[in-house]
Amino acid sequence: MSVKIVRMLSGEDVLCDCEDNDNSYEFKDAVVVVPTQNQSVQFVPYSPFSTKDPLTINKNMVVFVAEPDNSLFNQHKKMFGGILTPDSMLAS
Repeated sequence: MSVKIVRMLSGEDVLCDCEDNDNSYEFKDAVVVVPTQNQSVQFVPYSPFSTKDPLTINKNMVVFVAEPDNSLFNQHKKMFGGILTPDSMLAS
C-alpha cells in the first residue's frame, strides 16, 4: 500500500493508504480532505461509522488516483504513525 489521493465519483478527495486490486481498491487509514475558508484543509474520517479497515471500494466509484503533494503526504504519515523522511533536496 502507498499513500494516494483518490477522487471519488461523489466528489470527495480521499487521502489514504491505497492498494490497487483487480476490480477494487483497498483504503486503509482513509480521510476526506476538506478545504477550509482560510486556504487550508482539514481531515474528516472517510467512513466514521465503520469498524472495518481497510475498506474495499469498487473501482467504478473512483474518478482518479494520484500522488498527494508532500504536505498532505506528511500530514497523513503524522496522523497514522508512519515515519517521516526529509525531502531528498539537500544543500550542497
